[in-house]
Amino acid sequence: MSPEEDFDSAEDKRSYYRVPTFLPVRCRVIEGEEVRTLENEISTRSSGPDLSRMDPALRGWLSRLEDKIDLLLSHYETEENGWITAQGPLEVTLSGAGMRVPVLCEVPLGADVMIDVVLPGMPKQRILAIGRVARCTTGKDIEIAMGFRVISEGDRSAVVGHVLEIQRSELRKRSEG
Repeated sequence: MSPEEDFDSAEDKRSYYRVPTFLPVRCRVIEGEEVRTLENEISTRSSGPDLSRMDPALRGWLSRLEDKIDLLLSHYETEENGWITAQGPLEVTLSGAGMRVPVLCEVPLGADVMIDVVLPGMPKQRILAIGRVARCTTGKDIEIAMGFRVISEGDRSAVVGHVLEIQRSELRKRSEG
C-alpha cells in the first residue's frame, strides 16, 4: 500500500466530521405538499436577530421561557401526530452533512423527514431541515441515517460550529487527561 492510499480512507473523504452528542430532536416523515411548503419555509429562513448585545439576564430568562414552552409542547407531540422520535434529548451522531437518530418505527429508504433540532448555546438555535433517509436499522433499536437534503446555510453553519465545539472539548479532555 502506498503512503497516499494509507491516508485515503472513507473517513478521510467525508466532507464534514461526525460527532456523537445528545440533543433535543424531533423528526417526522413528510410527503407531497408538506415537503414543498417546508422547502419554501427553509429557503426563506433568516439567521435570526443578533442577540449578542442583549442583556445576559434577559437572554437567560428568554432561554428558560423557551425551554418551558418546548416542554409543554412536547406533551402534545406523540407518534399519533406523526413524530417518529421519542421525547427529550436523544443520542445522535451529527455532522454538517446529516445525522443519525434513534426512531420509534422503521422508515423507508429515500423518505423525506422533517428534522427539528435545538442546538445548545446562548441563545439556543433551532435548526429546521429536510433529511433524506439513507439507512434504517431494524430490530430492537431502530435508527435512521439521513443526509440534509434541504437546510439553510445559516443552520448548516450552526451545526458545523456545534460539531467543532464538541471536537474542541474532546481534544481538551484528551490533552488534560
